[in-house]
Amino acid sequence: MSDLKRFIKSSGIYFLGSILSKLIAFFMLPIYTRYLSPAEFGEYDLSLAYITFFTYLFYPDIWIGVMKYILYKKDIANIKEEDKNFKIISTGFFLFFICTIFYLLFFFIFLFYKNINFPNLLIFLGFLISLQSMYAYILRALDRNFYFVVSGIIETIGYSIATFVLLYFLKLNYESLLIGAIFGKIIAIGLMEKYNPIAKYIRFNNFDFLFFKTLFKFSFPLIFNSLAWWFAAVYGRILIASELSLDENGYYAIALKFSLILGLIAACFKMAWQEISFSKNLDKKGNSIFYSNACYQYLKFMIIGVILILPIIKLLFPFFINSKFIESLNYIPGALFGAIIYGFNDFLTSIINTINKNKYLSICTIIGAIINIILLNIFISKFGVMAVIYSYIICYTVICFLIIAVINRSFKIELNFLKLAALICCFYLQNSIFINMNLSINILSFLIFLFLTLFLYRCELKIFMQKYINFLKRKKMKFEDVKQKLEKVFNKSVNDIKFIGGMTNKNYLVVCDNDKFVFRIPGKNANSIINRINEKNNQILSFKSGFNVQTIYFNEETGIKITKFLEEAKTLNPQTVREHIEEIGKDIKNIHSSNMPFTNHFDAFKEMDKYLSLLSSEYKNHKFLKDGLILFEKLKNKLIEINMDLYNKSFIYTPTHGDIVPENILAIKNPDNSIKKLYFIDWEYSGLNDPIWDIAFISVESNFNKQEDEKLIKSYGLKNDEVIKIDIFKSIQDILWSVWGLAKMSAGEDLTSYVDNRFKQAFDRKIF
Repeated sequence: MSDLKRFIKSSGIYFLGSILSKLIAFFMLPIYTRYLSPAEFGEYDLSLAYITFFTYLFYPDIWIGVMKYILYKKDIANIKEEDKNFKIISTGFFLFFICTIFYLLFFFIFLFYKNINFPNLLIFLGFLISLQSMYAYILRALDRNFYFVVSGIIETIGYSIATFVLLYFLKLNYESLLIGAIFGKIIAIGLMEKYNPIAKYIRFNNFDFLFFKTLFKFSFPLIFNSLAWWFAAVYGRILIASELSLDENGYYAIALKFSLILGLIAACFKMAWQEISFSKNLDKKGNSIFYSNACYQYLKFMIIGVILILPIIKLLFPFFINSKFIESLNYIPGALFGAIIYGFNDFLTSIINTINKNKYLSICTIIGAIINIILLNIFISKFGVMAVIYSYIICYTVICFLIIAVINRSFKIELNFLKLAALICCFYLQNSIFINMNLSINILSFLIFLFLTLFLYRCELKIFMQKYINFLKRKKMKFEDVKQKLEKVFNKSVNDIKFIGGMTNKNYLVVCDNDKFVFRIPGKNANSIINRINEKNNQILSFKSGFNVQTIYFNEETGIKITKFLEEAKTLNPQTVREHIEEIGKDIKNIHSSNMPFTNHFDAFKEMDKYLSLLSSEYKNHKFLKDGLILFEKLKNKLIEINMDLYNKSFIYTPTHGDIVPENILAIKNPDNSIKKLYFIDWEYSGLNDPIWDIAFISVESNFNKQEDEKLIKSYGLKNDEVIKIDIFKSIQDILWSVWGLAKMSAGEDLTSYVDNRFKQAFDRKIF
């Protein structure tokens, strides 16, 4: 999956979960503002400020380090790949336990000097917040995003119900919010543990001292960053409560609630970006363009969103928030803009974590915090809450510029400041209208800015709408086409059709009465690339030999194929494939030793000629193609030389799958997660070939590291003198599939990122 597609998918998952959680919490505001006074809400917000201080001080974002090293592609200290997750998670929780001891100790010491309400609830809530973060980041690292998102939604529902009961029926004050939060987090942690047992990883014998030092070294600098963040983002609330009043803090707290939606969008971007960044080589060219564009699009989208949402808030506020909180209106625009800047900072922080520049992050945040403290203490007595808002904005603007300066030492992030300045001017105009003008003028400003937005982005909107219309048309046509073809084949009705993916082809899960099938329709230019007669033959032979699922229907002319759907089988991915390297290596060996009577040869060099013949003139001049073909020829000659030396011109080709990507492997597992049976599907590129082709293929497509390659080689039983061919085949495959991608692009598909990345991957391997 490309970085962009992964980014969009991850953003979508997180956004779905976050939007539901935040919306539920947001729509609880009418209840809070009805049953709590501004002073009570201000005191509740102050309590959260204390919790935040102690959790940030004594839990130095351990969970970020745990996630980073689970996703880390390189070897870690002396940890074997099969023990990686157990040792990382177990060691992470050991550090978490130590932090908890210090957290409890110093919080109780604090209570001797500061009298606060409901101290036990606050201490317990702070611990649960940290424990939940630990669980959440581990699930994200293990690609269990669904459970992470669902637990968050259920947490919010539980919190809301408990809070409502305590406020409405028991007539408790803001204590209700604390108890409700505790209730919700216990439910969330319990659900995450039930469906994704993390406790099984935590064993004393899994503790690794070397990794403990690595994790501590990564996490410790984040303490200073967290404290600096507290003084930059939260300290102002302490000053409002002490220098002004709890009422004012309550007004400000309500204003901040309106930034929840902006905050959740920013958080979704960050979480999705974080996973990409941790698995991506940030030194590669092209990242500058990707990240620069992402930053600009984020800021543009958020600022325009605020401009359009302000009049809507003006309209809905009297119906939504109790009149005793009316002063909050004055603070909402500033709170929203502050959320934009903070979200952008959080956005940039993901990169800093990835390139291991945490110490610089701390320095940047400390500088911002110092600026914030100075500005607050000078101006709060004169400007009140507005001093907190604007010092916050100034502080985080400075931090963002400093972080960008740090990132630019690794790769360049460029922003269109002229366009951003124009957008900011529009925001301040809308801000003035929001505060000083009546509702009618606000509605008029909304219509004007909406019209201007639509006008300025008319071309983009036109393209988007056309693409969407075309998508709906294709979807309808494909559905009807698939439905008709299936009903003709089976002579019975089709109940449901669902698209399930595919790169060369489009695959659909089809429900026909009580049976399920996978229906394949060839993609653009696919039949020009694939010999369907050979594929059909090898498909049947591989099933008879026990390596493939059953083929129900195969049309040699159209390439349409229907196979049995295995309900109990799970498709592997680049993460889960690592759990079964040994079994995969043994099964690949079995394929090569099977003597299946394949009649065709898969010759990468002839395939290259075929793909080149399919290129349009535009793609024959691709920026990487010339250098790629030169390297390809060198690799070809090197391979011939090695084969002649090893086999004395009598090398025997074996049956090969030819396209062993993780997604082409189905696993039926035993209850203990061991493999019961593996199936290899999609034999389009199968044929008689060098057996090491498959070894190199699964390695490069799964992004195996050196240790994982060694495990694969050992399980397969590859001879030492043949290992040299693996890297050669990897580079041959990179170039071959790059040209394959160009052939697909000539047919109208967009594989730009895939093609460029694979070319660069071949060049970066530097075999010669």
